[in-house]
Amino acid sequence: MLDARVLVTVASIVSAFALTTMMFRIQRELAQREQGLPTYIAWSDWLLLSAMVGCMLFVVVPLVSTEQLPPLLLRVPGAFCCAAAFLVVGYIFGILAHYRLLFWRGHGKTPHVPGEPAERVIVVFFGAVALAAFVRIVL
Repeated sequence: MLDARVLVTVASIVSAFALTTMMFRIQRELAQREQGLPTYIAWSDWLLLSAMVGCMLFVVVPLVSTEQLPPLLLRVPGAFCCAAAFLVVGYIFGILAHYRLLFWRGHGKTPHVPGEPAERVIVVFFGAVALAAFVRIVL
């Protein structure tokens, strides 16, 4: 197992990045609402929210609340840090697909919708990879 301080640092960096990014996304959606346009949470935002909440619940809370984790939980913080890395990478590609900056032809020809097709594929793929990495490390 990695040093607890390293894991808490990694989880804190991921959470800070996720929170900052989410604040920009929320500001954008509120600006859309003020213009009378529809607002929604993009599929890729769920990757970032999962990484942030998971880092706090599965890394920071267990490591700062106890001196020694039970043997069954020793691998969970490191495993979730690894999974969070995949979730953040997936977010980057997912949000690019959400705004049709990646894997899109014919910009502007159809209305923008929540969960663009390429975004869905990316979110599901990276979510599955993150879950597989988590399970592989824990077991």
